[in-house]
Amino acid sequence: MSSVVTPPPIHVPYAARETESAPLREKRKRPSRFVLPVYTALLMLYLVSPIMMMILYGFNDIPGERQTPRFWGFTLDWYRSVFADPSLNEAVRNSVMIAIVAAVRVWCSLPMYFA
Repeated sequence: MSSVVTPPPIHVPYAARETESAPLREKRKRPSRFVLPVYTALLMLYLVSPIMMMILYGFNDIPGERQTPRFWGFTLDWYRSVFADPSLNEAVRNSVMIAIVAAVRVWCSLPMYFA
């Protein structure tokens, strides 16, 4: 190994190069800096609002079978009637069984992945 030391550049003194830093330029305040956050917030509101409406109207106490946009009151009857349907219970049971089998198969295949 050689111990060759390169001298500092001629136009910058050695002491000034270590202590002083270059002046930082002030960032410009552009009005377009709000475009992406506002667009993202509006898009998220657009995507989440139907889900929130479904949750809200899931608790709506509607007289009769007709679905109306008016909120009549709070009830849990719709969720009670969902669990009273035997075919829906069987579908949920099948979905849970498939999810359990898939999780077990993934868990069993992990040692082969890391081998």
